[in-house]
Amino acid sequence: MPPAWQFDDIGGTRGSFGTANFWQADDSSYGCQINQNNGYLGWWYAIGHSSHDKPSYNPLALFHPAIRAAYQPRLVGLDMVAKALVSPAGRTDLKLRAELKGFTPAGAEVLRTSYEWTGRTALTNGPFPKKFSWDINPVSLGSIGVIAWVLDNGMAGDRIDIDSVELRVDMPDLPLPREAFLVSLAMLLNNYDAASGMVSDGSYWRKNQMENVTATAKFAKLLGLAMKAGLVDGASATNMITKIADALVHVVPRGPPGVNRVLAHFTANGGTTRCQDTEWASGDTAYAALDLMVALQLIGDPQHQLPDALGILEEIDWNAMLTSSGYFRMGYDHNGQMLRGSWAGFGTETFGVFLAALAGDGILTTNTYVWPPSRNGSGFITHAPYPIMPEGVDRWGNVWIDVRREECDAQIGWYTNSAHLNTNLAQLGLFGLSAAESPECDAYIAYGLGGTVFELEDGGHRVVTPHYAALAAAVRPEACTQMWARLKALRLWSPLNNVESLAVNPTTGVFEAINYLQGSWNLALQAEGWALTDPAMDQAVREAFHAVPVLHDAYTVLMTPREAQVVVAGDPWPHGLPQPAPYGVSTVVWGSVQSNGVSTPADEANGTRYACIGYSASIAGSEYEYESASVSFRAVDRVELTWKWRPEHYVEILSSGGSVCETSGWKREQYRFDLLPSANTGRVFSHWLTNGSPAGGSIPFHLCPMGTVTVEAVFVDPLMDMTAHSQLEFDGWTPNGPADHWLANVRLCASARTLGPPFRLGVEPVSGVYMEEPDGQLPDGRDYVDVSDQALAQLPYIGDLDLELDEGECITATNLAIVRPSETEPMLFAWATWANAPSNTGYVDAKADTDGDGIPNAWEDACFTQSRNNPFDGTKDWDGDGVNSFSEYSADTDPEDPYSYLNLTNWLRSDGAWTVSWAGGVESTQYLEGVQAGATQWVTLFTNTPPTDCNVTCGFDPLTNGWGFFRIRVGR
Repeated sequence: MPPAWQFDDIGGTRGSFGTANFWQADDSSYGCQINQNNGYLGWWYAIGHSSHDKPSYNPLALFHPAIRAAYQPRLVGLDMVAKALVSPAGRTDLKLRAELKGFTPAGAEVLRTSYEWTGRTALTNGPFPKKFSWDINPVSLGSIGVIAWVLDNGMAGDRIDIDSVELRVDMPDLPLPREAFLVSLAMLLNNYDAASGMVSDGSYWRKNQMENVTATAKFAKLLGLAMKAGLVDGASATNMITKIADALVHVVPRGPPGVNRVLAHFTANGGTTRCQDTEWASGDTAYAALDLMVALQLIGDPQHQLPDALGILEEIDWNAMLTSSGYFRMGYDHNGQMLRGSWAGFGTETFGVFLAALAGDGILTTNTYVWPPSRNGSGFITHAPYPIMPEGVDRWGNVWIDVRREECDAQIGWYTNSAHLNTNLAQLGLFGLSAAESPECDAYIAYGLGGTVFELEDGGHRVVTPHYAALAAAVRPEACTQMWARLKALRLWSPLNNVESLAVNPTTGVFEAINYLQGSWNLALQAEGWALTDPAMDQAVREAFHAVPVLHDAYTVLMTPREAQVVVAGDPWPHGLPQPAPYGVSTVVWGSVQSNGVSTPADEANGTRYACIGYSASIAGSEYEYESASVSFRAVDRVELTWKWRPEHYVEILSSGGSVCETSGWKREQYRFDLLPSANTGRVFSHWLTNGSPAGGSIPFHLCPMGTVTVEAVFVDPLMDMTAHSQLEFDGWTPNGPADHWLANVRLCASARTLGPPFRLGVEPVSGVYMEEPDGQLPDGRDYVDVSDQALAQLPYIGDLDLELDEGECITATNLAIVRPSETEPMLFAWATWANAPSNTGYVDAKADTDGDGIPNAWEDACFTQSRNNPFDGTKDWDGDGVNSFSEYSADTDPEDPYSYLNLTNWLRSDGAWTVSWAGGVESTQYLEGVQAGATQWVTLFTNTPPTDCNVTCGFDPLTNGWGFFRIRVGR
């Protein structure tokens, strides 16, 4: 048999009897077969309680007598459905009999009435499933407590498969929310013990076996509301409420003894004994005392028990359970040890504990109480009143109606979401995940949407806990009422049936399991949820609550919004217009959800603008940093929000005779962009211009903009005529063999601009003058001789000693073989190659280092102070920043900018960790290294690979390995 088969569906126990075998035939029926001739079999079902407690009900008024007669249901019939009934060789007088039984005052079982269906043929004739109906007249029946059915006069092999046994009940018509409240309250009344004033944890438990302290107090409050609504007799309700108050104040144990005065969660023996292995529960004590105080106020506190009810809270040492973070522990275990868990992140439960502590001991905690989400997303955490639902905005900034609506919408749409789709539940309109006993009756599970600690728990996308719909009915009445109507139409809920949980297969739609538990706690939540859909009952409970001064005062404190500061700043300077809170200090509701954002880019002027690259924030003691121009946060105490801005400059990129890989546009400050020129056919790249001034000929050109700039790539012919920028004169002639053949010496001086090799001298082809041994032809077809080797041999010893022919420098080219008539003076032309590479390949050797100073030509070409032909300028400190050019090349900093060099910019210690910041270049690898005191081996702690930002920050723990010294090393 399956788990919990011994419990029937109307709150009682059941069992089988006879000379037979019993088993579960399928998902919804039990198989029963007689195993000997002249045998019998059957099942009995106790109504509403364990059979050991001899349950007794008036068939004319099945509910507790405290419920007024106008709302009482009465028994009118019984139906049995058999899926099969076979008798292979049975007797013709085979009988199927239904019985209603009661108990005598002495506890003996007595038959009240019965009904028979007789005859083997009549019983076994189909079709099946087959219904056997019995109309019952309850007028003179007497009290009943047990239903039974018997297959009698049977033979071995006779078998019946029973699908259902149902009581037919006639109940007055009520609006569904009122009916749901009344039925749930009636089931709680069924669990109430008048002798002790305690409510059993569930109808299945035997009397005084296990009582639920929290459900008992909430039941008292519900009785008061039902009395206000005219559903129960006033005198009866008053007697029960005062009896409950007496039990909770004077009978239920408090403890741990000698440690604190917290109520036990579960009791036995009429509330006198704490159940074994049960905790001393701070939360349940808070909820019980609060509900009890409201219940007493609802009836006018006729016996002046309110001070004693408040005493439950006043006698607790709340400080002993207060954590350093401002929350209260959940209580003590059965051995008296403090429970580790606290009431942090439990929605209305957390609020109820704060309310109780403030009312009982005046403790107002300083915690942040940030929610939602809750710890597990279980539905009752958001909607269960302790003792009323908060209205408005509390001191932590929670807008309660918004929180409830958002959670409701997530629950209602849960099984329509593709992430946890169950189209069968969605089509039925069934939803709701809250803590309950599982459909399989094997565990109490905190079903929920998931939260800050626990992941979602929906039983594999198949479980619904209906009491959730009752709790949410005041917020989303249409969906919740429709769901309850569906449960009623499916015959899962009735005046005698409750459904604790159910499971529907997501694929097949089969109801795999249904738990009909009538557990007092969820019944109490269920009844309260439906009660509060009635504005009159909601108003009644609020008026009673606020009529208790200590509760009203505590609630007022908790529901008075505090102020928080939002400080908005800009880094390094404010830019743009943050909205809605501007730069500076603003005051908002403490705990409220705030947003802030900026439009980016901002503040454009004179070719410069500012782009938001994110924000840093300090919220509730935690630091955050994100790359976003908008943020949402909960404002707690003081929130510091800093928008980070980066300058961008407009860079115009021009070219003629070729193109550049980058396009004009906005470029971030200090970020290096590599510009690559591409020449058109017949042209070669010559050099760069920045804002019209020469900027060298490096390829690529490293642009790290500090302001708006125009960069132009200059493309030229492969050879350039430099005659206009130089002076040439013959410096002697020597005969060279035949007549008219001469060896000439020519002096070449630069008059304006720098000339770079190779150097070529051409001759005007006039009157028979020509080069006797030309090295090639110039673009116009004239011959030339390359004198580069002679020039390069002389240049290191003249002028600035570099390998370029600068203004005012002269070299002499000797032994030029020229043919000329003696009467003719040739006209020479000076040419030079002004490109970095032959035009047919565009290739640049990035490692080329003409002067051997360790600095590549390309890097020296990009700097006005550097020369690829000066082997000594690597030791120069052109910008006076204390760092020579070779070191600046190694760090990829600017040798012409006194503020650009590798240097530490910040060294900060916080909470035992260090943060180091430094400024450097872009194309060098940067290493943060440490060495232990007394050691010589440096160890790399952090590597920053190119391209790197010009400013770098790195955090580390210097104590991890006993580091004593640190350095920043660079390498290329």
